[in-house]
Amino acid sequence: MATTSLPPTSMQFSVLDRYLKNYSRLEGWFWPDSIAIWDSLLSFQKSAGVAGHFLEIGVYLGKSAVLSTLHSRDNEACILVDAIIQKDLRPTIDSIKPSNVIYAQMRSTDMLHSGALAKHPANFRWIHIDGEHTGMAVINDLNIANTLLNDDGVMIVDDFFNPQYPQITAAVFDWLRVHPIELTLFLIGDNKGYLCRPRSTHSYLLYVKDSLFDDMVARDRPNVSIWKTTRAADMNTFGITPRFGNFNYIGPDWNKKIIEI
Repeated sequence: MATTSLPPTSMQFSVLDRYLKNYSRLEGWFWPDSIAIWDSLLSFQKSAGVAGHFLEIGVYLGKSAVLSTLHSRDNEACILVDAIIQKDLRPTIDSIKPSNVIYAQMRSTDMLHSGALAKHPANFRWIHIDGEHTGMAVINDLNIANTLLNDDGVMIVDDFFNPQYPQITAAVFDWLRVHPIELTLFLIGDNKGYLCRPRSTHSYLLYVKDSLFDDMVARDRPNVSIWKTTRAADMNTFGITPRFGNFNYIGPDWNKKIIEI
C-alpha cells in the first residue's frame, strides 16, 4: 500500500463537494468531522490503489452510505443491510449508483446465510457497522465483517467510546483480545473506531501521522487535534478530538512532540 495522500486538487474534492451540496442534509447521525475523516480515508485508499466492495450494516436513510457509495467504482458493489429498508433510501442511492447495489432487508445475523453476499466473498475494502447496538450484536457483526474485509480494507464501528453505548466499546475490545492477529484499531474519533488488518496497519498509521490533519484542514475541519499519547508497544492507536490548545498532533505527556508508531 502506498502511504501518500492525494494532492489538494478540485478532482480530489469532487466527491465531497457533491455530498455536501446534495446529501449532507439527509436525516441521520453522521457528523461533519466524521464526514471529513471518511472522505480523507477513502481518498487515501484511492491514491493507494485499494479496491473492493462496500458494506454497511444499519443504513437508515443512507447519510453515511451515500458518501461511501459516491466513492465506489462501477465494478465495486455496495451492500446495504438493515432490518427495515426505508422507502426513501433506494431512490437516493440509485441516483448515485444505478447498478451493483444490493438492498438486504434483514437482520445482520441472517446475512451470511441469505445469499446476499454470495457473489462478493471476502473482498470488501470499507465496512461500516452501525446496526443493533447490543454487545452481542456487535460481536456478531465483527465476526461477519472479519470474514469479508480484504487485506487493505477498513472496518468502522459506530458509537465507539460513546457513553450512551458502553457495551459497544467493551464488545470491540473483548473481540480484539480473542482475535489478536485479525484486526488492529488504528484510529478513534467522533464516536467511531477504525480498524484494519495488521498487514496494512503501518500504512494507515503513517497516513494519519503524516497527512490526516492536513487533509482535515483541506476539508474545512481545522479545529481538531490528533493524539498519539503512548508508545507503539503500549497501544498503537491515534485519537482525534476537538481542538486542544495550538496542537495539530499531541504526543505523550512526557514529550508532546514525539509521535511514535
